[in-house]
Amino acid sequence: MTVFPELSPFPFIMAIPFAVTMMALHWILFQPLLQYLDERAKTIQGARDEANSLTTQIEDRLHDVEQRLKAARSDAAAVRKEARDRATSAADEILGEARSAAEATVSAATAQIAEQHEAASKTLAESTESLSAEIVTSVLGRAVA
Repeated sequence: MTVFPELSPFPFIMAIPFAVTMMALHWILFQPLLQYLDERAKTIQGARDEANSLTTQIEDRLHDVEQRLKAARSDAAAVRKEARDRATSAADEILGEARSAAEATVSAATAQIAEQHEAASKTLAESTESLSAEIVTSVLGRAVA
C-alpha cells in the first residue's frame, strides 16, 4: 500500500496554460486597469485637495469681506450718530433762539400792557372825578366845589 498516490503529470501540464493565461491577463488587462484606477484615485484626491484649498480661500475671503462689512457698518453708524448729534444741537440752538424771541415778545407785550394799564388807570381816574362830579351835581341838584 502506498501512502502517496501516484502523481499524474496532467495537473502540472494544465498549470502551464493557466499560468501563461494569467500572465497575459496581468499584462494586457489587470496592469492597465490598475494603472487607470490609480490615476483616477490620484485625480480624485487632487480634485478634493484643490476643492479644500478653494474652500479655505473662499472662507478667508468671506471672513475678510465680513470684517470690511462690519467696519463699514461701524463707520456708517458713527456718521449717522454724528449727523444726529449735529441735528440735535442745531434743533436745540433753533429752539433756544425761538425761546429767546418768544420771551422778548412776551416781555414787550407785558410792558405794553402795563403802559396801557397805566394809561387806562389815568383815564379812569380822570373820568371818575368828572363822573362823580356830574353824579353829585345831578343828585344834589347843585355843583359841589
